[in-house]
Amino acid sequence: MVKVFRDGRTVYSGKDYTAFKKAKWEAQGKCCADCGMYLPFEYAEFHHYGTRGMAGWKRNDLEPRNRILCSGPTGCHEKARFEHLKPKEAFDKKVSSIVEWAEGK
Repeated sequence: MVKVFRDGRTVYSGKDYTAFKKAKWEAQGKCCADCGMYLPFEYAEFHHYGTRGMAGWKRNDLEPRNRILCSGPTGCHEKARFEHLKPKEAFDKKVSSIVEWAEGK
């Protein structure tokens, strides 16, 4: 399903989101946009530039700065999740997310 909002934002969901993500991944050369490593599709994560807002109300899948990044606790997507925060806040959130991952939460 594709939903276009009055403010011009476009949000994909379900099979349309998967197809959109796959097209973006292929257009990027099947590589992570940040580190450039080859990236199998199952490890590709769609990174929304900036914050998406509470409940995704600011989400725009067609934002040109969105990109496909590699996943995992030390992947580029994990690092990019905190790019909008101040360094101290980003460090605290990064450490807590790695601890949660290690504990299997």
